[in-house]
Amino acid sequence: MPVNQIAGKSSLHEGLEKLYGFKIESVLPEHMGYRNRSYPFTTEAGEHLNFIVYKDEPDILNRVRNANKVSGLLSAGLPARTPYDGRLIEVAACGRRLVGCLYLYLPGEVIPWEAYTAKHLKLLGQAMAKVHNALSETDGAFLPDVEDEYLAITGRMRTYFSQPGVKQAMKEKLGLNIRHEVFDYCASVINLCRRLPDRQALHMDLVRGNILFDEGSGGLFISGILDFEKASYGFRYFDLGRTLAFLLTDSFYKSDQEVFKNFLLRGYVRAGGGEYKSIKVGKTDLLAAIIDLFCVYDFYKFLKHAPYESLPDNHHFVRTRERLLKRGLVTPG
Repeated sequence: MPVNQIAGKSSLHEGLEKLYGFKIESVLPEHMGYRNRSYPFTTEAGEHLNFIVYKDEPDILNRVRNANKVSGLLSAGLPARTPYDGRLIEVAACGRRLVGCLYLYLPGEVIPWEAYTAKHLKLLGQAMAKVHNALSETDGAFLPDVEDEYLAITGRMRTYFSQPGVKQAMKEKLGLNIRHEVFDYCASVINLCRRLPDRQALHMDLVRGNILFDEGSGGLFISGILDFEKASYGFRYFDLGRTLAFLLTDSFYKSDQEVFKNFLLRGYVRAGGGEYKSIKVGKTDLLAAIIDLFCVYDFYKFLKHAPYESLPDNHHFVRTRERLLKRGLVTPG
């Protein structure tokens, strides 16, 4: 459990000053992320720090501990976000006990997917290869198994899409249908990956919001790798597939060929020294099958968390839908 406790937002910075013994000079704007809220600030000593409070999610304490361990393993050679010290903080807010941690601040900015150039794609692929290479000898027994996690997710998707109300709403509001064979396909891909070599610690969330870019005398470079809370242990291509599913859907001005060329071949393989070879599952390429899995998962999250009526106006959903239609994973209803 966290070893220290501070109060919530109203006295958050006072609590940090008392706990860490520094004086805060200036408070910067808060930032709300998918699973956390960031409170950046500078100290009188000139330190630029970022206190992050995580949402109340199942097993979040272990996830944060694992994240900090993985980022610590990477910090010697990569700009991974690392804790200020080893402490986790219990934050009392609105009747809840949330987990917080103080991190060293990393400079740079998040780039929208649609603004990614060939250089951004190459650097992202190179960064993933460096992460994989650095973690390849790490004993990942402390991390959750990525195949176990996605088999559980596949089960939840199967249950959700089995509901008569969901089927009817998909047909009437979206004109779509998804067959149960899709979830058998996803499960078979996951189970195959479990039997393959090249299993190691993975980031599993190397996406737009978790990569910072900056410019220096040598040009564009990645200045920060963030949010290791989804770190897992498993087959390397899961990491590639998770990032590629986003890139192929949301890099609006890049063709699939350009994305694969710059991220996977020029970045991951050539610049980063990552190993990749095509593995066939019947007539399907395994990496393509893993990308299918993540696109189905993203489709599920759109339907579960947004009103169906609003989805045709969401270009991220539309591009995910078109990709799944093209792959035959959803069909006109």
